[in-house]
Amino acid sequence: MDPLFKVRECEQRGLIPKGIVKRMEKRMKYLEEGISRIGKASELKFPSYYIEPFLPLVISPVEIGKMGIIYARVIPFISDNAKLDLWVEISMPLILFGKKGTIHAVLAHEFSHYIFLLWKISKFEILSDLSSQTIFESIYADQEKLIKPEKIFKDKGLVRLVKNRFKNGLVDLELDEKTFKSWIKKNLPAQRLYPDMNVMRIPVSALLSYTVDSKLRAKIDEIFSFI
Repeated sequence: MDPLFKVRECEQRGLIPKGIVKRMEKRMKYLEEGISRIGKASELKFPSYYIEPFLPLVISPVEIGKMGIIYARVIPFISDNAKLDLWVEISMPLILFGKKGTIHAVLAHEFSHYIFLLWKISKFEILSDLSSQTIFESIYADQEKLIKPEKIFKDKGLVRLVKNRFKNGLVDLELDEKTFKSWIKKNLPAQRLYPDMNVMRIPVSALLSYTVDSKLRAKIDEIFSFI
């Protein structure tokens, strides 16, 4: 499947200028390089992914004036026959405005979420993700779901990159500023969420029918053998 299918739909509907789409297409090489790098460093295949043109903005109902930007996240999809699949959703502004290092770090960060979720699913421990009321709680919950990058990646440079970019959530002020000025202020597509809306719920039937590839399962067991 073309990872840009949602972007092309928005372009056809006139929601995103063609010039911006062309610019992003040229920068897709950084995403593809990052996925290849993660594959080599982890010896595992990166999950299915797509580019999301509607930038998710998290608005806190109790923290007046606070807003969080979601540049990427793992999304569960349930088919009509209750089959579960996990995808990585990558926000379009990350590709447009992020530096190569940031793009790679975000991809590696989401890959660690993917591995964590597979571990929880394999143990039948995830029925509903944690609900948060504040952006701070969301960041804290996000950090709790991470695996130390050195447990997954053999690439020391990638490990350092993840640790430097993610201390208390993603720290990249330049990316945030460019996203605000060149996307949000220009009224390009966005979806506004409350922290408790960014919740993952997976039906028990989908969990029971989900199978993990044997090679991936062996790697997950290796990663979590210290627990």
